[in-house]
Amino acid sequence: MRRRTFDKLTTAVGAVLVVALVAVGSLALWGYSYANSNVHNQLAAQKIFFPPKAAFQDAKAGTEITPGMIPYIEKYAGQQVLTGQQAEAYADHFISVHLSDMPYNGIGAIQLTGPSQVRGFSMAGRPAGAPCLADGPA
Repeated sequence: MRRRTFDKLTTAVGAVLVVALVAVGSLALWGYSYANSNVHNQLAAQKIFFPPKAAFQDAKAGTEITPGMIPYIEKYAGQQVLTGQQAEAYADHFISVHLSDMPYNGIGAIQLTGPSQVRGFSMAGRPAGAPCLADGPA
């Protein structure tokens, strides 16, 4: 192959690569922006707030704020939950702690009525005795 042909081929491949990488980068940026705004909008509509700063001063086991929560959620005190990072901290270190304090880790109110039924609902989330499409024709 001649040097001139090789240079043209290399230039063309480089140009195609630049266009492809710009397109991929643009799509990735758009996806990030869409996901970020979607999470923000859904969390904002729920109007969930972290406890106020004053609640962290009396942190004791068995109260709204326990000492183990402080490193994770004190930095968000009084703020509305609007980001994925805030939602993760709220779920993992606030809600989870309160659920774990309940009987059976938060499922204490559930009464088992049969092998796969919980208060009139099967574990698949459909009313007990209702046909399941996966089961085939009734």
